[in-house]
Amino acid sequence: NITENFIKRKTDSWLIIFYKNLLKQQSLWEKESYYNKKGGVLRRKPIIRLSSREHIEPFDKDGNIQVYLPGESKSKYKTIHESLIKDKYSYKFLLELGISTPDIFSEIKEFLIPKYSQENIEIADEEYYEDIEKLLLAFNTPNPEKKEDLLSVLKEIPIIYCRNSVSGEQFLINPEKL
Repeated sequence: NITENFIKRKTDSWLIIFYKNLLKQQSLWEKESYYNKKGGVLRRKPIIRLSSREHIEPFDKDGNIQVYLPGESKSKYKTIHESLIKDKYSYKFLLELGISTPDIFSEIKEFLIPKYSQENIEIADEEYYEDIEKLLLAFNTPNPEKKEDLLSVLKEIPIIYCRNSVSGEQFLINPEKL
């Protein structure tokens, strides 16, 4: 029986070999089908090692993905440990399982916008720079509709870091107030 405790004791190398072997055992992890009404049993077992070294099921009880491949920037989403995507067969298994990188626009709407919508927010410089990097990545994608939606939301929240040159006070303001 595959449990979190069992997987936790395994090395990254072991997991990579495990994932490679699972490529040939699709019935264990495939989606529901006519022949496999419940879907593969491993879809609901903690076989995925996160970047935090915790373990999680790839899908929740409703069949929704709950883990992602690491993206270009730090993510608030649960992401797979980087060592597991370096091997091409392990990576192929994760892709075939249905795991992908998080959509940058979804991440911004789910995590970044609510954070900056709070009153009297204090954000460390490093975190602020990471957030701005995410916004720049989003604006460098070829998706004009999503960019327009994002711009309309960003106009309404204090996200521009400012410093009063006289008092030295630091604060965030709405872009339209510049």
